[in-house]
Amino acid sequence: VKTSRPYRSFDHSTPLKGVVYCADCGAVMINTKVRPSPVKDRNGELTGKMSKPKDFFSCPTHKNGLRHRKKVCSSHTARTDALTFLVLETLKSFSERSITDEQGLLRQLNGDTLSADTLKRVKKALNQKRRRCTELDELIQRTYEDNFKGLLADERLEEVVSQLEAEQEQLEREIAQLEEDISGEGQQKDSRRFLKQLRTVTSFEVLTADMVSQLIDKVIVHERTGKRNHYQQDIEIYFKFVEKILISSQKGGDAE
Repeated sequence: VKTSRPYRSFDHSTPLKGVVYCADCGAVMINTKVRPSPVKDRNGELTGKMSKPKDFFSCPTHKNGLRHRKKVCSSHTARTDALTFLVLETLKSFSERSITDEQGLLRQLNGDTLSADTLKRVKKALNQKRRRCTELDELIQRTYEDNFKGLLADERLEEVVSQLEAEQEQLEREIAQLEEDISGEGQQKDSRRFLKQLRTVTSFEVLTADMVSQLIDKVIVHERTGKRNHYQQDIEIYFKFVEKILISSQKGGDAE
């Protein structure tokens, strides 16, 4: 997602305040706004020009470290307009795809999911394997009892128990995999809850506080890489009910 289009948020509080986090230390990033001010020359004389306004998020851990002359965390910063544009355009894109390609969007949010028939077969297999595990517990217990009663030799006990436990361990691994497959269906339901909330939004012209509170869990900002005038910065957007979406944000020009 490109971030070159300006999105002015200087004259009001950004709706992203409180949900933007530093990727390294995990601190909530501070939103700072600097209003334009008269520019002076080297002699302290007014030039008649005004400085550019600034509106950005920065890492408080790094800032507090500098006050004590210590390098703590890194100088994470992100322009407010860039973050706002990324979030808004992603939500807008999701909204459009929920109409034209809902299944494709669901796969993007949660990965491939099971069909109804496959899910039914998986649940049936899971129940069968769980019952067999219970049977194996009973067989192992019965084997020890037979040995105690003298009905089964010690050498035979070790062989039989070893076979039963090996089968049980294999079943437990298969059960864990099947449970993981089924848990993906829960994520599918959560994604549909997200889409239901998304469809309540009637306009994507402006990112509002209501949109953020209903749809955005958190935004994680990574350190920039590359040169100042041409950098790349990873932004992770975590949406309500679904997993994160990692966006590589590229921007040319000054940092703030």
